[in-house]
Amino acid sequence: MLQKIQRPLNENERGSLTRLLDKEPIVSLSDTLRWVTLWFGVLAICLFLFAKGLFRPDGPSGVWMGIIPIVVITGILSFYAAYMVIRSYFHWSRHERRFTRDTVPKLRAALADGQADVSLVTSDRVIVIEDDEGFATYLFDLGDGTTLQLRGQDIYPANEDAAWPARQFEIVRTRLDGLELGIFAGKEPVPQVRTVPVEEMPYSFMIYEVPDTETILMGQPEDILKRFWHTIANQRCE
Repeated sequence: MLQKIQRPLNENERGSLTRLLDKEPIVSLSDTLRWVTLWFGVLAICLFLFAKGLFRPDGPSGVWMGIIPIVVITGILSFYAAYMVIRSYFHWSRHERRFTRDTVPKLRAALADGQADVSLVTSDRVIVIEDDEGFATYLFDLGDGTTLQLRGQDIYPANEDAAWPARQFEIVRTRLDGLELGIFAGKEPVPQVRTVPVEEMPYSFMIYEVPDTETILMGQPEDILKRFWHTIANQRCE
């Protein structure tokens, strides 16, 4: 069963929005300058040692010839590390500016509005298609001839004490802009769970993301598997 309701944001949900607004930047200019200075310092030392050995009055020594490969490799790695630090700073700075420009106003508006759109799901059967890297597809039987599909990376409830997959859970979004606040599940697990390794699914299932997550599909979970060309689709959940 799927019910869609609207209610005020609770304390935990408001806290989630507030934490997003108050989060620290991933990178800072001061930390970036500190690391760039360090790596360029190592590079400068390597250049100094290289030049000192190369331009000795009596020519390069045997010791210098022995350590020069280490000096050169260290210098190259130091230059690359400094480059990656600078590149990372500009990359994450763009993300921070985009977050400040696009997402922060939505978060503030959602807090001011104070309302949540909630999808309340109750299901006694689910088929789980999962791999070893945290990507999974959940097909929850809604009991009325339809199936709710959840699909994505690391789909887990926000509350740590919850069962998953759970017999009853909420998908909570803000009323304004539909910002996802998380999945909040009960402690009762789904009575009937069938797990299907992703290796048994056709290749097209793994490369295409259609239908999208949180989609209501016509048919029971086994019917959905048939559409995915599963080889043992006619078996029912035990």
